[in-house]
Amino acid sequence: MKRMILVFAFTLLALTCAGLLFFKTPSAHAKDHWFTNWDLRGAYASQMTGTLLFPANSPLAAFNGPAAYTGRVVADGRGNLTGNVTANINGLVTSGPVQGNYVVNDDGTVDWTSTITVLGQTAQQVAFGVICDEGKQLRFTMVGPTVPDPRMPGGLNAMSVLTGSWIRQREQER
Repeated sequence: MKRMILVFAFTLLALTCAGLLFFKTPSAHAKDHWFTNWDLRGAYASQMTGTLLFPANSPLAAFNGPAAYTGRVVADGRGNLTGNVTANINGLVTSGPVQGNYVVNDDGTVDWTSTITVLGQTAQQVAFGVICDEGKQLRFTMVGPTVPDPRMPGGLNAMSVLTGSWIRQREQER
């Protein structure tokens, strides 16, 4: 009887090991995916929130405080983006165009630079993010903005903390 239990246990162990080898679970053995610019394409609803912190002696110091942006951004899958945003910058509401370039890295992280014009100022923004949900979302952190300032080579950089996301809009049939 002991021998029969031992044989049964050994057989069960062997079948379990064989099952693990032949029946791979998707979560344990996900296929490799190399991301490209093409993984970030289409129209996205964009939003970000945070705090703008320009130097105290800057003419833009009056805008220090909470900031929120929302808008629509279109990524073309080839590294270019365009759109429009509405911003609430420390209580002042304004709108303007945004355009820029992005690079999707092999691991799904994204680096982008964009130019936004709000309050009559054109500012350069730099952001770092990651593609989520099979390209349906992008989560990011933005640094800047940097605005032109004749007193400072390279412009005046706000020591800001802005985070946000893009969520792909549903495609409309025409």
